[in-house]
Amino acid sequence: MGKYTGYNYTTVTTSSYGDHWHNFRRIGAIEIFSARRLNAFASVREDEVRRMLVKLSRDSRRGFARVDLNSIFRDLTFNNIMRMVAGKMYYGDEVMDDDKGSEFTELIAQALNYGGSANPADFLPVLNWFGGYEKKVKKLTEKIDGLMQELIDEHRCKKLGNNNNNNNSTIHHLLKLKQSDL
Repeated sequence: MGKYTGYNYTTVTTSSYGDHWHNFRRIGAIEIFSARRLNAFASVREDEVRRMLVKLSRDSRRGFARVDLNSIFRDLTFNNIMRMVAGKMYYGDEVMDDDKGSEFTELIAQALNYGGSANPADFLPVLNWFGGYEKKVKKLTEKIDGLMQELIDEHRCKKLGNNNNNNNSTIHHLLKLKQSDL
């Protein structure tokens, strides 16, 4: 997975220790995961927790109800991440663009499926002829890249308007940094 989804091991999580890794780490520590940036997203986290509690209370109005906490916590986690990164929700009942939301959900599920299991062809390379794992991961990577490029293009074209959440997104912040470096 690191070879294909990690751009031949050049992302911060897959690259080897060196100058490239140090540069990624510096950008991550200062521009993405700093206390100031994370505090800027406090309202997003509060809103998502409020949405989760409203959903739980709605389910329990008629007395005791069986609740699937896996899906609720998945929605909470991924919506927090996507609202911080792109300023959009892709999980849950209140998704704006249902087609993109379902496509994103499917792509993440496939990536977790492929990343969570070992490829038998890594141990016996002759199995590459039969399995098709590499082809499936390459196709998945192309789909994820396309979706991410759409998010970046939307921010570049300002299709999302001047909504405060979108101007506060990580994509918006990194595009501003890139523009200021030129």
